[in-house]
Amino acid sequence: MKKLGIISTLAASFLFSSVTHATNLPFSDVTDHWASVSIQWAIEADVVKGYSDGTFKPNSFVTEAEFLTMLFRALPTPNREELKETKHWSDHVYHWASTLDYPITGQTNLTIRNQPINRKQVAEIIAAANGDPFIGDAAILYCMDRKLANGKIKHENPLEAYKGNDLLTRAEAVQFLLNALQNGLKETQSASDRGETTTKRWTTPPDMIIDPKKDYRATIVTNKGQLTIELFAKDAPKTVNNFVFLSKEGYYQNVLFHRVIQDFMVQTGDPTGTGRGNPGYRFQDELKSPAAHQYELGVVAMANAGPNTNGSQFFICNGTGSESLNLYPMYTIFGRVVDGWETLDSISNVEVKLNATGDEKSVPVEDVFIHNILIHEKL
Repeated sequence: MKKLGIISTLAASFLFSSVTHATNLPFSDVTDHWASVSIQWAIEADVVKGYSDGTFKPNSFVTEAEFLTMLFRALPTPNREELKETKHWSDHVYHWASTLDYPITGQTNLTIRNQPINRKQVAEIIAAANGDPFIGDAAILYCMDRKLANGKIKHENPLEAYKGNDLLTRAEAVQFLLNALQNGLKETQSASDRGETTTKRWTTPPDMIIDPKKDYRATIVTNKGQLTIELFAKDAPKTVNNFVFLSKEGYYQNVLFHRVIQDFMVQTGDPTGTGRGNPGYRFQDELKSPAAHQYELGVVAMANAGPNTNGSQFFICNGTGSESLNLYPMYTIFGRVVDGWETLDSISNVEVKLNATGDEKSVPVEDVFIHNILIHEKL
């Protein structure tokens, strides 16, 4: 971990420095460049090198192979295995990225390795390196929310500001990595491993942190894929507020889908994985009469142990069998799936076994879990 200490120290020194431009760079084309300080950090940390003609070429585009090389130079990788034989100079970084399940495209295609990478792909790789393999726009929003990345232009819409389809330059690449280091990314993590669940508990339900008039989305990334939920803040403000609060607190990270019943529902939200866990408090149902929404495929509702016993657990209806709940609506509906149906299908079709009491075949044989949940407004 010696390299980690050196790079972290350098990153911290640049973070707290009041220097606005680099003064010791040997390159003729970066003295007044906006990224000169980041470039100086990258050179001193041996993350990237300049060219023999005395230039850095900050505006040249970066290939996928080059960015992965910078990433693994900047961040230590625990238990990294060195390849004994390679056929291409980037084989070792692709081996590491593949082992960590990063979203790469050049693993088996050398041509792709040498093509420029765009900013959206970089966001996906950075998110995966942080242990949360969001894809597409969700990866961009995740990186910007956690300050792992900045926008390219000023715009009220973060996706427009980020410019995900733009190709990545060398200057932007080192700025990305410095941002990530300064905002919590200390080593490359696996994008597929399940970590520890939280032990956080509270004595009372959260204060209102949402605006019920706004249109919220929750993107849930699991080890079976990603799905997005439209949250019904107007119809169930307390429930949505609770879900948003717990999501932002990281309460759902690494939590299992502990109950899966085909054509009925998949249930999660309990860090203990037993179906008996809770965040330490309970809150009231928000059941409207007549109901604003019906139980049907894709609907998301709170699980409970009786009236007004809501906590953290919720379920997603995955088939027509859930429609039977409309006869006795006892579970607060607070959202519905709007994207990622293939992920819901994948979770719903895992092999299951009998539960602990032997009265229901609903416990997944393999671990099916939530990596993380990203809350964002509809854009």
